[in-house]
Amino acid sequence: MLKRLLYSIAGLAAAGAVVAPATAAAAPAGPQAFMAQSRAAGLTGEQATWLQAEAERYLAAMGGKQVAPNRIEVEGRAEVSIALPGDAHPRDLSGRGAATLAGPCDGGTAYRHFCAYQHQFGTGTQIDMFRCADYPLPNWVGFGSWGNNQTPGTVAVFWGKVWPYDSSTAPSNDQSYDWTPVWTVTNC
Repeated sequence: MLKRLLYSIAGLAAAGAVVAPATAAAAPAGPQAFMAQSRAAGLTGEQATWLQAEAERYLAAMGGKQVAPNRIEVEGRAEVSIALPGDAHPRDLSGRGAATLAGPCDGGTAYRHFCAYQHQFGTGTQIDMFRCADYPLPNWVGFGSWGNNQTPGTVAVFWGKVWPYDSSTAPSNDQSYDWTPVWTVTNC
């Protein structure tokens, strides 16, 4: 009986008709799967390729795991949401129809979070820092912004070429901050 079943499966596989059972675990998403998801969400091939390269750049600098075409979870302590060039905010690429991702750094910084934005006035790629740690800002140059809404009195430290700079105590923000000399943020 087992031998007949194996021959049947082998015959179906040769014919290209094998379908994975419903209980099979989903294969982990990789770069090609995320690019396909980007294309399914309406991005061009060029946008999907740029987005995957940007995600890989953040993964190399910060570690973590890519969980969507434009989202990286950094070991349970932060989340990176990547905006496409020309977009004010990261898009929701889940296919649910939302225009932008909803999260603690959208529309202001949620309580107990430090949010760094690549561009001014809370726009561009976002790094939501919700656990105390050091976070590199991979090649952030020019003016961006940040919001410190951690526990009242918490100070973030910006490390760079010449000196550390302390943010104002929480709650505070700076809507036009030059990231060029900053390499790392310690959010607490």
